[in-house]
Parts: sequence; structure tokens; C-alpha cells
Amino acid sequence: MASPLYVIKGKRGVITFTTKAPKEGVKFDVFKPSVGSFSSYKGWAYSSPRSFKIAAKKSEYDDMISRTALAHALDPAFVKAVVHAESNFNPKAKSPKGAMGLMQLMPGTAKRFGVKNAYNPEANVKGGVQYLRFLLDRYDWNHKLAAAAYNAGEGAVDDYRRSIPPYPETQEYVRRVMALLTVYRSREKHV
Repeated sequence: MASPLYVIKGKRGVITFTTKAPKEGVKFDVFKPSVGSFSSYKGWAYSSPRSFKIAAKKSEYDDMISRTALAHALDPAFVKAVVHAESNFNPKAKSPKGAMGLMQLMPGTAKRFGVKNAYNPEANVKGGVQYLRFLLDRYDWNHKLAAAAYNAGEGAVDDYRRSIPPYPETQEYVRRVMALLTVYRSREKHV
């Protein structure tokens, strides 16, 4: 049986998905996938009569994300999937762990890739794209491993013999990024 998926609607309509139970007083819905795989959000059935389908999102950063991705020989759909999963296209996003901006760069990662202001959308995306390119090169262009390393760190992926670490947050993150990648690739084909 798959773990419950908590869905929390936050400020400005931002929706957060997590397998960690929300704190007391936080309003949330609980959805249980009808199958044990999160490989696609399409067709999920939940315990409530509503259904949820993940959708591509247009943002004011789409052109800049595409340009930056292509300049580093990356699939713009993959970068958009990561940005969507990380910040929901919010350049001012900050995680409790200190990740910042559109691509939620940790301070060490920002410094490693020369990002002086992680809240500057262009600088943030450039640093995040450079990091994704590094990870894809490191993991033989395996998008799932690159996404896992982006979330949990290269050390975690290496510790588990170049596989997705068994952390629920990381496994959920990889499933979400891959589902978003499918959606963004499909959108590009229809444009």
C-alpha cells in the first residue's frame, strides 16, 4: 500500500505535496493513489470524489529558462520540471533548510556555481542549470538520478550505489519531477 500523500494549499494558492503529516492546525487533504506507483499523475483516483492532474504551468520565466537550458545543452522541459517542483516558479521562495529562489539553490551550491544573488531569477536558473548539467554528466544522463541528487545531494546517491536513496521525500520528488517532465515535453510537442 502506498503512503498517503498530504496536499496542503498554502498562501497564494501554492500547493505542497508531502508524505510527512502536516503540523497540528494546518488544513490539508489526504489522497491515496490507487496504484503503488507515482510514475504519472494522470488517472489517479483518490479517496475523495475529486481527482488531481498535474498540469504544465506558464510563467514569466519560461523563455529565460529555455534559453539557459539550451545554452547548456539541456532539455528545457527537464529544467522547467525542476523549477516547478522546487519553487512553483516563485523567485522569492526560501525553504526551511535555506534553499533559495526559483531552483532552490542551497548556499553552498550557489557559491559552487558562482551565483552571488540566489534570488536573482537569471543568476539562480543559470546556477541551477549548471548544477543539473553537472549531475546529468555525472550520472550518465539518467534524469532520475540527477533529480535524486539535486534533491538529496550527490553523496546520498553515491552512498546508495548510484541509485535513488530510500528517503520518502527524495523518492516523491523524483516521481514528481519525472511526471512534470512528461507533462512539459507533451506541452512542447503541442505548441
